[in-house]
Amino acid sequence: MGNEKRSRFLSIGWVKILYVLVYSSYGATAVYFSLYYRRVGLGSAEIGALLSLQPLVMLLAGPLWSALADGLGLRSRLLTLVAGASVLPMLGMMLVGGNFWWLAACWR
Repeated sequence: MGNEKRSRFLSIGWVKILYVLVYSSYGATAVYFSLYYRRVGLGSAEIGALLSLQPLVMLLAGPLWSALADGLGLRSRLLTLVAGASVLPMLGMMLVGGNFWWLAACWR
């Protein structure tokens, strides 16, 4: 395998590992969001609104991040940056407690 092909292979391998880590961590924690929201005192309508925000944000943000990554030529770097920054909303959720609007702002 040439040096250039090996470098590309390793680069793609890191992206695959990152995807596995991101989606497995999301899968392990997503089921507990509604329980967390209930515990901090939110009502059923507020919990439903918060849980419906994620698909809406993903619907809009996915194409925007893709266009940004393609336009700047930063596919793997941007993915790593965004995945690393996704920890910040989770930390924010722990700090704001049961305020609905702050929790809504913390969603990705």
